[in-house]
Amino acid sequence: MAFKPMRLADCHLQRPQRCFVLALRVGPAYCQPGSSIVYSQQQCAATHAASNLADTVNIPSTSGNSSSSSSSDCIPAPITEDAVQCSYYDWKWRSKISYVKAGTSGPPLLLCHGFGVGSYHFDRNVPVLAQQHQVYAVDLLGQGNSWPTDPSCKLSGPLRFSADTWTEQLHHFIQDKIGQPAYIAGNSLGGFLAVNLAARHPEAVRGLVLLNATPFWSSRPPPGQEGLLWKLLQADGGTLPVPQAIKGTIERVWWDRIRQPESIRSLLQLVYANPAAVDDQLLTRILEATKHPAALDAFISILLSPRTELTFDEMLQALKCPVCMAYGHDDPWVVPLWGQRLKRKLPQATYLELTPAGHCPHHEAPNAINSIISTWVAAVEAGQQDQHKLLQVCMS
Repeated sequence: MAFKPMRLADCHLQRPQRCFVLALRVGPAYCQPGSSIVYSQQQCAATHAASNLADTVNIPSTSGNSSSSSSSDCIPAPITEDAVQCSYYDWKWRSKISYVKAGTSGPPLLLCHGFGVGSYHFDRNVPVLAQQHQVYAVDLLGQGNSWPTDPSCKLSGPLRFSADTWTEQLHHFIQDKIGQPAYIAGNSLGGFLAVNLAARHPEAVRGLVLLNATPFWSSRPPPGQEGLLWKLLQADGGTLPVPQAIKGTIERVWWDRIRQPESIRSLLQLVYANPAAVDDQLLTRILEATKHPAALDAFISILLSPRTELTFDEMLQALKCPVCMAYGHDDPWVVPLWGQRLKRKLPQATYLELTPAGHCPHHEAPNAINSIISTWVAAVEAGQQDQHKLLQVCMS
């Protein structure tokens, strides 16, 4: 099947390398090992991108129709930092949930971060995306600046830092703070949670943008399905308070080692295509969360909490909303094989690979991701997402 190219405005990355989007379509004919699935890897000229965008998806161009517009004209100017509102709201276990909001018009867009970071991981995305969306980014409970003040609150029930708890948190956030169905863009764990939320609460989700979404989370079976080993741990499914014996062992053996600045830097540089993108500000923010009094308990609870009731494949089967996948090609964790497998499961979805970009393409190649999200959401809103099959972007 031939696809009509959709071309995006290009913009400058934070580094001198060029960032290509590889537009892939993995269908039944491409399921055999060794099959070629890359349709194109081409540069698109900045001088044509803005005008062609409006022609392709029939939406108004933000830069006019002049073919001589510069790359800076192709994307609306980002809002100022003062326009990004940082707030807290109360949730279960008397938690203080941290979130940011920016933008006053356009479709609502919820950004969901991966494990170990917070909403600040989208600092390079929120100001730009807020030009065309009402953007929200929330810290998951036990990460960033979202923490419970009463983990033993009986009215809230047992607390475990699990994927089910985070999914419930996101659902409540959409209901209470956004007030209408939203698009969700999730990276890594955030992508996993977005799929789980869309599967369990389809009425709350207008569409998904998956950024190197992990296809699995936790090795512990759901309650009632644990084997002998898990029962011997007597960890009660990661519920707080965690067993003191396990807590003491992890604290002595792992905790102080894994939260050393150089340990975190080395881990991040392993999954970024450009190690220089791991800056001191990012490290400082990650380290701040590990100093919280409840950080060790949260970490252990995460390790001991059970899997979700639905497997990732079962979640995919339950999806009813449009899906766009934008994956960093150079990710050593969620390697391209996983994204391509996901595309086979969702043949109608848009699937793109970016290179050079690793596990966190929104942070490493923010301008590419911002363009992809904005253009894809606009196409869905216009009822033309089927035209968004092939997308060629050159970042220079």
